[in-house]
Order: sequence, then C-alpha cells, then structure tokens
Amino acid sequence: MSKSTESTFEVGAVLDEKWVILSFIGKGGMGEVYRAHQLSLDRDVAIKIISPAFLDELNDNEYEAETCLERFNREIKVMARVRHPNILQIFDSGSATVTTDKKDTRIEYLVVEYVPGGTLRATMSAQGFHPEEDRTREWLLNYFLPVLDGVAALHEAGIVHRDLKPENVLMDGQTPKIADFGLARCGRLAPFTQSMDMKGTPPYMSPEHFLDLKRTDARADVYSLGKILYEAVCAPHGDRMALRGPKRWGIA
Repeated sequence: MSKSTESTFEVGAVLDEKWVILSFIGKGGMGEVYRAHQLSLDRDVAIKIISPAFLDELNDNEYEAETCLERFNREIKVMARVRHPNILQIFDSGSATVTTDKKDTRIEYLVVEYVPGGTLRATMSAQGFHPEEDRTREWLLNYFLPVLDGVAALHEAGIVHRDLKPENVLMDGQTPKIADFGLARCGRLAPFTQSMDMKGTPPYMSPEHFLDLKRTDARADVYSLGKILYEAVCAPHGDRMALRGPKRWGIA
C-alpha cells in the first residue's frame, strides 16, 4: 500500500485482508479516518488509525509515541465496554503492516459503524433557538435528551468522556451517536501515563479540566453538556464570550 499526499491508504487498498478502503474521510491531530467495506459481512464501516506520518514526527520522542499508542488502545477498550443506541458501536480492532514511503510500518486500527451524516452541530441554530420555544423543545426532545441518555450509559459503566462537544456527536439520520473516545477515562481499567500537554476542546472544558486532566470526573461531562445546551439555545456559534476558557491551553 502506498501513501498519498494526504492519507496513508489509497482507495482500493485492502487492510489486513478484511477491509477495502473506499474513501478518505479526514485527518485529526494524530489519526486518520476512512470509509471501508467489510468483505466478510458485506457492509460499510469506518476505520480509524494512528497516522504513520504523525508517529514519524515523534521519532525523537519515544515517550510521546508510546503515550499516543496507549491512548489509542485505551479508546478501543473503553468503546468495547458499553453498547447503547446513542453511542458509536465498535466492531473490531487490530494491527497490520503496511508499506508507506517504501518502508514497512506497523499500524493499529479501530473499526466502528459507519455514520454517513453530519454532527450534532448541524441540528443547532446558528443564532440560538431562543426565544422560539417550539424549536427549542423539538431540539431537546429529538437530539439533546438522547445524548443525555448516552452519557448516562457511559457514566453507569464508569466511563468519563472528557471531550463532549457537538462535533463529537455524529448523526445517524435523526439518531445522535456519541463518538471520539480518545480522551475517555474508565475507572474499571488500569490508569495510564498522561502527557503533560493539556488535552480537550477549550470552550467545552470544565475548570478542573484546564488545571489537571486527572482530576476530571463525571461532573466534567455534565459541564460540557451545559455548554452545548447554552450554545444551542442562547448563543450564536461565533459568540465565544460565554464559552471562553482560560487563555493558556493546548488542544488535542
């Protein structure tokens, strides 16, 4: 498999003899996401990998590279612990050797259900729903309350998401599904070493999240939900006054 200018896999590549790459969805801080087809079950899925290019940048920092891999494996374990209609479902995970830049690279991958829609952001009013009570009530019933159900299921399983925001809630038709568990913590899993860099999305982070990620618990998720609710009902997306956090941060 060869590496294109934007992604590790080209369309048509086969990962681990199971998944045919159909398209490149996007790239985040350290990961790449693809739409793929599962040959054995004849269904489309989404595959997330840690970008080999990102790991190459950490060649001189073995500690950070190991932390990224550990966080990725933690994401897999956390997602496997809970199943709920409003939480993105994990199907599989594994590792495979691929050829990038004429060298073999071992990558870790995560396979989840493919959700072709947008995110919760698309359901929110650009100017806030207030004072339109009917639209507010409809949004709360159809979208926000199901997200609350999903978060409640996470908390019951001992999981704190720690990065709740509209962009991390995917829309499967009219059904919201909580995704992106890269920063999640599960009290029933052994802790792992944290990087000193602050991780999260500042407008939705609680005060203790800014100070010390390890101090965050379920209340941090409740705080994030409150920010989402305020933004949907009262504040235009561009209005960061009510959503502003401390001025010094690093974004995962």
